[in-house]
Amino acid sequence: MNILVFKPNPRFLDYTLFTRRSRQPVVASRLGNFRGRTDDSADFVASLERIHFICEQAAGSKIDLITVRSVFGGIAFTKPTLVTPAILNKLEEITPQAPMHIPLLTALLESCNTVFRKIPIVLVFETAFFAHLPAREHLYGIGRELTRTLKIRRYGFHGLFHEAACNSIARRITPPLNSSPRILSLCMEPHPEIAAVIGFRPVMTTSGITPTEGIPGQTTCGEIDPGILLALSRHHQMGPEQINTILTRQSGLTGLMDRPATFDDLFMSDASDVQPARDMIMLKMLQFCGAGAAAMGGVDRLVFSGRYADAGKIIGPELCKQLTFEGPGTRSPAWSCFNVPLDRIIADRAASFALQGSEKATVVVN
Repeated sequence: MNILVFKPNPRFLDYTLFTRRSRQPVVASRLGNFRGRTDDSADFVASLERIHFICEQAAGSKIDLITVRSVFGGIAFTKPTLVTPAILNKLEEITPQAPMHIPLLTALLESCNTVFRKIPIVLVFETAFFAHLPAREHLYGIGRELTRTLKIRRYGFHGLFHEAACNSIARRITPPLNSSPRILSLCMEPHPEIAAVIGFRPVMTTSGITPTEGIPGQTTCGEIDPGILLALSRHHQMGPEQINTILTRQSGLTGLMDRPATFDDLFMSDASDVQPARDMIMLKMLQFCGAGAAAMGGVDRLVFSGRYADAGKIIGPELCKQLTFEGPGTRSPAWSCFNVPLDRIIADRAASFALQGSEKATVVVN
């Protein structure tokens, strides 16, 4: 199956082509200024037509399936879905929850229908894996009315990595008698995220209503006292945009180390200035892993995924050592690294959905 994968981002549009002959991409490129291009629909359609030509030339045959990754689907989308007019309407309904992403997503889908006629389009959602988190985990300690009207809850934001990584090991490990494997999934992306998964069911995640909660990221603050936001507003007269810039672009490793840094820099480097940040991040990871183990009643396996999955070779042994509890039948959890790239995960997820044969309708967008 020839599968074209799109990953929209406000700044750019990544696209990757996989063919039936190889699991490695035959085309992997990026279209810049994505938001600006969608403002001119004719120009954007022309850009997609060039992508269509390039990909069919590279594949030597027609594209069979298009899949588009959405960073947000809320609880409205709990699994991959074939794009139809009804799905576009449903996306429009959740636009207020992700105003930076959904309009660009729908613009892409509508233009894809113009260019890639009669080729099915499958949407896959990062949040779908977490749509059925238990109430004790997705609720915040604020009023019911605010929770309902503002759709405030934990959503989780790296579900595709977590799902693929957990599926890769859940059927291969032997859990305690009469139970499902208890997996701590650590997604090592620029916005890192830990999930506790029992079998194939997540019961805890570190991300909240946005990816900035939880573990500090490369530029994001992670979990902080809300009083800090009030102080920035009250004592430094900062508005929402300034506060957002500090919390999402100038914090995390960048703030701790006073320079741009990645998780490879943090865990694969011997530089002396990384140690304070490394100690802090390791402690946060241990604390959240402890919370995940508590939510599951123990832990059998740790798995690392994401673009910095190999950092698990440093983090895994240390966490496993500290997550071992003395008692009858004591055993340390094992760890492993899952190094499949996100584009391949997206293609596999969409292909699996398409091959189920549950939905064979041609994509039609009015």
